[in-house]
Amino acid sequence: MLTIDVNHVRQGFLKLMPSPGDKVIKRLYGVDEKMVFYYDETNNIRKLHLREDGQPNNREMKNFILGGIAHRTMTPLPDVAPLREALRIQKSAPEIKFDLIAKGDYLDILRSEKLKIFLQYLLNNRIYIHYYNLNLVYWSLVDIIDSLFADPRFLPFVIYHREIKNELHAIVSRDLFSFLALLRAYDYPNVGKKTSEFSESVLAFLNATAKTPRTPADLWLKSMLKEATKLEELAFLVDNESHVLIEGLHDFYVRPVCLFRKSEHIFDEELTVQKQLGDIEFMNGTRRVSFSFVNSKDSFGVQLSDVVCGLLGKHFNFIEENSMPELRKAKAALDETQRGNLKLLEKLIDVSDKFSNGMIYRTVPEDSDFKHQAFTFGEVTPPHLG
Repeated sequence: MLTIDVNHVRQGFLKLMPSPGDKVIKRLYGVDEKMVFYYDETNNIRKLHLREDGQPNNREMKNFILGGIAHRTMTPLPDVAPLREALRIQKSAPEIKFDLIAKGDYLDILRSEKLKIFLQYLLNNRIYIHYYNLNLVYWSLVDIIDSLFADPRFLPFVIYHREIKNELHAIVSRDLFSFLALLRAYDYPNVGKKTSEFSESVLAFLNATAKTPRTPADLWLKSMLKEATKLEELAFLVDNESHVLIEGLHDFYVRPVCLFRKSEHIFDEELTVQKQLGDIEFMNGTRRVSFSFVNSKDSFGVQLSDVVCGLLGKHFNFIEENSMPELRKAKAALDETQRGNLKLLEKLIDVSDKFSNGMIYRTVPEDSDFKHQAFTFGEVTPPHLG
């Protein structure tokens, strides 16, 4: 049995995976409340690797969402029967599932009257939502930039790390599969001593794909890569398994367990993750942090989480797949029910974040954050998004 000190790990997560508002643990609030967290997931590809033809084993690479609902320990979940009745779920259905609430694409889902009932139910019963939103492509590429910042010569640019990572993702996304084939040719993420050739090839790809700078970060990125041709190695691109972009997603289950150390964590069954975490004991001092995996049929909280994750998966992939002008057009065309459901989602996110800013976490490009804030909350976007 491996024992993990959650207090040590959560400090490490905040250093390694910074997110707006979460860079220093003393800035967090609400993380030491006694809560019960329930989890489900969507778009779990389990492993992402590049095949011999340079293409990924999963071409969709939609955002992975791990999340669900949470409530204070002193305020247990209400009985399931009234919600099932309100949603008109047949007795023959063994559990509440997302596809019983809404179906279709994201805009179709927002037209669901049952979704309105569900979201209002969460708000009325002081049930919070929580989620980790992970852009798989972005996560697969950030080691390129982090490897550069590991060298002292690039430290003047480190304050712009999010902008630079965002720009790499934005340019690469214009011809993603060609870029992945380039990475495969250099055994990424195991580039080893081929640093100069790799940096030159990446720079050439970026110059050919983005001839005109979109933002100042374009120039910073290309300048750094030009200088990187002089390096002997890239710190995080050595001694890795070749062609494996994401070995697994189990680490993302660890973060909330360590962060909300006084809470109980109940996950939907996921055999791969259960195997990876099965021999780990999480300790908060002398107390064991409670986490378990259960069958969703036996857990009302996990069933609610299934609906939350289904909605968030559709929401964030809609944001990723559309430009800002397309999102503005879509929002302007929403009918009354769609606007109402989007408003309820906005309120749930806002209420949950105000309770604890550890509830909402994402590893996504900066542009994705901008688009989400604009579409969901009506915030203004920077000019480069159009």
